[in-house]
Amino acid sequence: MWQKLKEQLPAIILTAVLISGAAFWMHTRTIAQMAAAQETQLAPLREQNDALKASAEENRRNIEATNKLLKDAISKREADMFRTDGGAREAQRRADGRARPRRSRRRFQPYNPLSEEPGGS
Repeated sequence: MWQKLKEQLPAIILTAVLISGAAFWMHTRTIAQMAAAQETQLAPLREQNDALKASAEENRRNIEATNKLLKDAISKREADMFRTDGGAREAQRRADGRARPRRSRRRFQPYNPLSEEPGGS
């Protein structure tokens, strides 16, 4: 029995080496295919992530600009509070959008002059 085993030992070792080599080759090929499949799946996600980062950066800049605008408006409003009473009212009218130009109390009517006599023409 040992004699037959000694005769077949080189064939057994060669078979084991061939099977191990084929298994290793299939393993490396499978790993390479899985890595390529993962790369193709991750590419759109990376692009989406980059787009989200750019959008977040733009939003951050917009928020900073809005904050600066609001702070400037608040500081202007606070500065308007320290004006005189008439100036504060005028500033309030300007802020509300109903500012009226300052005119003299007497209104001009060029085509229909007012009579100087009280009570009639």
